[in-house]
Amino acid sequence: MRRCAPASILLALALASLTGCAGYTQNVRATRAFLYEEPNLAVAADRAEDLDALTALVDKLLLSTPYTPGDAWVAGLAPSAAEFARQKAELRARPPYDDVAFEVPVAKVYRAHLEHALSTAPEKGKYASLLEAMGELSGAPELGAHWEAHGQKIKAYLEADDAFEQAYARAFPRGNPSPVASSEPDSVKVAREARGAAKEELDAAEEALNKDLRALDGATRGSPKQAKELTRAVSVAYRATLEALAIVPVVLVQAVRATRDLVKGGGGRRASEAGTGAAKLAELPAHVEAARSRMVRQTKVLEAMTRALARIDRQELEQTPGFELKESVVDQVVGVTKDSFRVNLRAGGEAFIFSTVSNQYDPNKQRESGQQAKEIKDYRGRLRGLKYDVKPIMLLAARLDVGFDYIKLPNAGNLSLGVKTDRGVSSGGSVDNQGSFAQQVGATGAASDALDLGLGLLGVKTSVRVANFTAGKVSYVGFNPDGTEGGTVTDAAGRPVEAPLQLQFRQIDVGYDLAFLMGESASKYYIEELTVGGKYYEYALPRVLYELESTDPPNAETKTYRYFNESAPQLITSKYYLAGATIRAASPPSDAFGWFLDLGVYVGVGPTSFYMRRNRPSAQTVDQDTRLSDGARQELREKSARAANATLGLGARYRFSNPKSRLKVSGEALYRAELIYAQTEGESGASASSNGATPGSTHIVDFGTTDVFHGPRFNLVGEF
Repeated sequence: MRRCAPASILLALALASLTGCAGYTQNVRATRAFLYEEPNLAVAADRAEDLDALTALVDKLLLSTPYTPGDAWVAGLAPSAAEFARQKAELRARPPYDDVAFEVPVAKVYRAHLEHALSTAPEKGKYASLLEAMGELSGAPELGAHWEAHGQKIKAYLEADDAFEQAYARAFPRGNPSPVASSEPDSVKVAREARGAAKEELDAAEEALNKDLRALDGATRGSPKQAKELTRAVSVAYRATLEALAIVPVVLVQAVRATRDLVKGGGGRRASEAGTGAAKLAELPAHVEAARSRMVRQTKVLEAMTRALARIDRQELEQTPGFELKESVVDQVVGVTKDSFRVNLRAGGEAFIFSTVSNQYDPNKQRESGQQAKEIKDYRGRLRGLKYDVKPIMLLAARLDVGFDYIKLPNAGNLSLGVKTDRGVSSGGSVDNQGSFAQQVGATGAASDALDLGLGLLGVKTSVRVANFTAGKVSYVGFNPDGTEGGTVTDAAGRPVEAPLQLQFRQIDVGYDLAFLMGESASKYYIEELTVGGKYYEYALPRVLYELESTDPPNAETKTYRYFNESAPQLITSKYYLAGATIRAASPPSDAFGWFLDLGVYVGVGPTSFYMRRNRPSAQTVDQDTRLSDGARQELREKSARAANATLGLGARYRFSNPKSRLKVSGEALYRAELIYAQTEGESGASASSNGATPGSTHIVDFGTTDVFHGPRFNLVGEF
């Protein structure tokens, strides 16, 4: 089967949804129309049957229905709005759509309408088929035969492709590496050759049909009235096929979800009525995929045929009779309307918390955990550190998103405005800037505040968060020889050495949600969002940094870094530029009560500068050797820091509103954490300015802790 190659840039991925792998089936409108439907096997099976029926009806309409210019049945092929509404109401009264929880697809109405229209056609006519009439109009008498041959070759190719996939799977079960062609067994080689031969025959059939269509383009034979009638018939066939293709992803997802539900013992409210055994359940997705492959190829021909006939009548494709009816789930038919715009309002509360997690200092425990198999870090011997006690910012939050979907492109534009502030909850906090320790850690006064802003363009999502923590303190702590914390250091008067703490934080996120490119596969695997992009962090925090030394050879499988030196306490500004991805897994939107899980990984670099002691301190000198301006004792280093970010979030939501209501009201609770770890790039000990470096050793500077920004969020959400 044809697989889409990933694009190299985000914009190309967006365009691919319009013109490339997404083809005719990526319809945002269809996805949103059926988003909140519960999984139901009877509905999925009925819609799959509609796909088969419409394919057969289009063949019957063009290839085997007699036609005489002026026939009344041709005039009735395009349903009026009133006729469409009447037929839809009739279908609504029958199973499985007598349950109002399920929407009657436009494709089903077209099926019913075409079945009725073709039943009124006479048994004989001037032409054996519409394609015969088109062949005469274009001077391509084999048009009908070529259409029929094309359909047969599509079927043969799909069968050959399926046979190859099965032969390959039998020869190389999942998990085995892909073989080179020379090592393939004969069964796979034969199946591959058969598929290649079927593809060549299909290509030849398509070329023969395209040659006929080129002859049809600009044809001048026949009466204008006849050209109009042929345009009407082909345009309706094209529109009906588009409607069928639009619901293919919906059918696939519903079939998979309904099967899962059945296995769990549910099966949907009408699963017992579906009359479908386990074997048919397993075959349904593959059957629908095959139907899609046939219709995609057929649709390309129908589009070219409709355009050619429309040009004869001096019309654009969108002006043809098949596109007069505007009720549709096909993006190209409806275009951008008021339904393309969405408004999302969130209001609630949040606690924004800063914490640190001390890096594991015991090398034996690091080895046991297996988490740092490449680098073992032994901090034993360090003398001082900082301990933070920061009160969270309690936020009252409100955010308004206004977005719209463009043809085949969800979230083409989005404007997100939000303000989050604690000024009415627990703002402020005074800061005493007296004393050397306070000056070293950069303690100043500011109002505690937080702000969120966002902007989206062409599906690119951006957000900016600015926060200032001022209610807290930082303590100067010591360590015991075995690496454990020894308590807060005291000054000559016996008072704890500590100072008020301010943390200034800025975060910028830029991402592009690629989940829509996965089509129905995203929903099958509970993927709600797959955002690829970047993050920027900037924040200033008092730190004591640790220089670690490794004497292991460069090609050592595991390098052990041991404590070598440490800095005086100082304010360090961290700036990190990261790239990565976040995936949100979530229960289906049709579930009234659902869950969601966010997992993200980002890596990158950023500039940093700090002062490091030129000589390793001792227990007697560590608290005196702290003047950063003393160039004889302190060395300014400007480095590139490697950083890693892990994003974790777990939440639940409950929908209060009716799933059929345009206005959706729900409540959600989420706990989210972002972990940031950084260390400087390694450098040779021979060039390290710290005295006593072992020649040929490698040195890194580590921050000693992993920073964590986290907290719970509670929101009431309204979507329209």
